[in-house]
Amino acid sequence: MKDTKNKIACITGAASGIGQAMAHRFITQGMQVIGVDINQDALQATKQASKHPDNFHPFTVDIANEDAVNQFANEVKIQFGVVDMLCNNAGIGAHKGRIWDISSENWHQVFNVNFWGITNMIRAFVPMMLNENKKRYIINTCSGVALGTQWGQSPYVSSKSAVLSLSELLFHELKKDESAIQVSVLVPTFVQTRDYLTVKGDLPNEDDVLQANDVVDIMLEGIENQRFYIFTHPKGLAKRVQVKMESMINRTDPVFSEHLYYKEK
Repeated sequence: MKDTKNKIACITGAASGIGQAMAHRFITQGMQVIGVDINQDALQATKQASKHPDNFHPFTVDIANEDAVNQFANEVKIQFGVVDMLCNNAGIGAHKGRIWDISSENWHQVFNVNFWGITNMIRAFVPMMLNENKKRYIINTCSGVALGTQWGQSPYVSSKSAVLSLSELLFHELKKDESAIQVSVLVPTFVQTRDYLTVKGDLPNEDDVLQANDVVDIMLEGIENQRFYIFTHPKGLAKRVQVKMESMINRTDPVFSEHLYYKEK
């Protein structure tokens, strides 16, 4: 987006991490930012930390609640009009454990936010965005784990894999309808966020870890170049895809790739 002044961006998970970095960056570019999060206090802190607080409009919404999302979407249309950029960024991690050891409550919690949250936002906002045949943008935040495996994080990995498939389907459906909406899927890994700081186990060297602002740089460059897949570590994640596809083509056992090639940027 070259002409960003007074354009409207809606960002979920805007109170921390990548979502917060998106909000602050878009505001500096002259955009009006609708920040969505379930944490009202953190939203207010994000607003106050902005260089132009009046351009950040906080909404406390549980995106896992379809009715709440539909009501929110209608409020946005009335107050701001049709959004120009929809960033479905909100996500939560999962408890550690084997598939059968993790509670069904945690399974549902993770899928409700990571998958159904994005689905609810798409279903509520895309019909409005389609009414005007203008260039608009949808960015769904996925994760590098969707391209491989990570032990003990089955709800998170499964939900992010579903987000990847959902994003690919959205791309094809909009293309078939000859829509002007550009869809991208942001695939970050090794990013210094709240969820990253809670991870235990074999972590990478700090030199391999990106800051949230770095991810926004990569995302904007990918959007400018009309990329669907936007990787924070393109070489490493591409190798993960290659290894996974080769095992499928050759019909061999899946490769355990928790830390395979992750670090290459």
